[in-house]
Amino acid sequence: MTSVVVMAGGKGTRIRPLTFSRPKPLVPVANRPMLDYIIQRVIDSGYSKIIMTLGYLKGQISSYVSSRYPDLDFRFSSEKKPLGTAGGVRAAASDIDDTFIVISGDVLFDLDLQQMVRFTERRMQLLPWPSHQLMTLHITA
Repeated sequence: MTSVVVMAGGKGTRIRPLTFSRPKPLVPVANRPMLDYIIQRVIDSGYSKIIMTLGYLKGQISSYVSSRYPDLDFRFSSEKKPLGTAGGVRAAASDIDDTFIVISGDVLFDLDLQQMVRFTERRMQLLPWPSHQLMTLHITA
């Protein structure tokens, strides 16, 4: 099963004061939290396992998604201190399957994620060396 990792641990300092009391993925865009658009795109693409890397105001995000999307398989990886982009994904390694997609929790996009994975897999087949060398990311804790 493909996992979708949503990075949602940042403080959102560039858009303060909006993030003084809420994490950036919960800031509303057109009266809906940004995170709703991301999760809906994940659902529309056919995925249901979502790993969220959390930091700043993590309880708000985990409570929100757990109550709003009870049928999805959410896993939460909390950062005690900011680990950066790759560090947050690495910290979630135990929940990540072989194939995974990483999405920023503060970016809106209109993309079919399954189509993107298929496109990438087809392109990898054209390489003159084994594609699994690039497609496989070994993360060790």
